[in-house]
Amino acid sequence: MAEEFLNGKSRTNAKEIFSNWHTNVKLVFLNYINERIEKVTDSVYENIRDTLNLHTGYNVEVSYVWYQIGLKTKHEDVIEHVKQFLLCNGRMKYLKPLYFPWYHFQKEEALNFFDKNK
Repeated sequence: MAEEFLNGKSRTNAKEIFSNWHTNVKLVFLNYINERIEKVTDSVYENIRDTLNLHTGYNVEVSYVWYQIGLKTKHEDVIEHVKQFLLCNGRMKYLKPLYFPWYHFQKEEALNFFDKNK
């Protein structure tokens, strides 16, 4: 299914399929997308985001990988979700991999947020 999204397609029941997957399967799907980040165009990103409703409603691990994808592809709509995630999750394994791509995307905003919330 990940390859379908990367090719600009999606199944009509993709959200239902994705929702029924175990977290580990969702992570395999998102890591597959993340490993092929160069194929994630604006339309691919928006299709995945909107079809699977990935900005909200999933656990920490799933959100964490999705937010990395959003930051690496420089989509501003993910920033508020990343901020909320960083405020609620204090484990270093989540923080560094989100701060670094955010820093490369919006240096000043990332630094200000970090200084304010460290």
